[in-house]
Amino acid sequence: MTPEEIRDALRQHIPDAEVACKDLTGTGDHWQITVTSALFSGKGLLAQHRLVKDALGGHLKDRSLHALSLKTQTPAT
Repeated sequence: MTPEEIRDALRQHIPDAEVACKDLTGTGDHWQITVTSALFSGKGLLAQHRLVKDALGGHLKDRSLHALSLKTQTPAT
């Protein structure tokens, strides 16, 4: 996958998502992803990560995404 494909998939489910992606291996299937969204406000870490994984679920199932390192956060106010 490309960073643009990851951003597009996330923004379909989390429209205000600011997304930073880093390809950890150069193969396009191991990513470090940081997602910032107001949607995460008031949610625990597991709920935040679940929102991201739900948005990327199809790519995880078809193995175009194999491994994710996630960081989620709310925007600075």
